[in-house]
Amino acid sequence: MDSIVLLAALAAGVTSHLAYFRIGEHHLYGTRYIQAALSVFAISTAVHSYYYQLSLLTTAIQTLTIASSYIASLYASLLIYRLCFHPLRRFPGPIGCKISSAWFATYLRGQDAFRQLEALHKKYGNFVRVGSNDISIAHPKAVQVIYGLGTKCRKADWYDLTYPSESPI
Repeated sequence: MDSIVLLAALAAGVTSHLAYFRIGEHHLYGTRYIQAALSVFAISTAVHSYYYQLSLLTTAIQTLTIASSYIASLYASLLIYRLCFHPLRRFPGPIGCKISSAWFATYLRGQDAFRQLEALHKKYGNFVRVGSNDISIAHPKAVQVIYGLGTKCRKADWYDLTYPSESPI
């Protein structure tokens, strides 16, 4: 396989993270992204096999190699961004929380969330990063700033519970 193709896949992974996935709310579209990836994989394998007159197994392995390079560079870019360049990078908290919001959910498995949050606040202070885009705040003056009139604070993703069932009309 040509190394230029692999370098292009690596560059595409970083570029797609910085230009697209870094901006916006993509948690609602996971199924669509998986369906699109599987479709692109199947189509590119078939076209590559037909065009180069190679077996489907050979082209599937080559396509999988390219896709793996893309995904690896996408996640490497995501990891570096969240640890080094994210606007919330300076807030203290467990490193797992800085990388993924899933870490906190697994950390809480089978435990009382409020006790665990209290322990994190005792360890890290009034402001604790508990997810890649989430801060837990335990400061008495925060209530008015966060929930008061004219606030610029956004609600967390889980407030969007009506997304799939709500009509866009």
